[in-house]
Amino acid sequence: MQNRNVVNWFEIPTKNLARARRFYEAIFKITQQELRTSQPDMEMVIFPGGAGSAGAAGALIHSKHITPGKQGTVVYFRCHSLSEELACIQAYKDEQDGTQTTVLMPKTAIGEDGFIAHFVDTEGNRVGLHSMQ
Repeated sequence: MQNRNVVNWFEIPTKNLARARRFYEAIFKITQQELRTSQPDMEMVIFPGGAGSAGAAGALIHSKHITPGKQGTVVYFRCHSLSEELACIQAYKDEQDGTQTTVLMPKTAIGEDGFIAHFVDTEGNRVGLHSMQ
């Protein structure tokens, strides 16, 4: 049996797509692009990456059929220095509506595999961070 990464795609639900986009672009210093869908009640912006890149591709998604939450699957984002992203998350306040984020689990050692942390994003989702530092 071949060992391979079988994760291909993830979606993070949003209540307010524009607010979530501002948050993720600010924390990870990235630019997300709109992704057109054939469904009229669905909006998406994708994270950089995709075919030929390490890791899985994914998007923020807004639809009346999907609700953000802290229960269930946790998506982990790779970070260079977890401490830097956590500091940004703790200080983050949305410039338009004042929404803030919360660190649920501070930087925690997981042995030789580095460190993890959990936070609640602007939409109410539990999200993870991982780094080797």
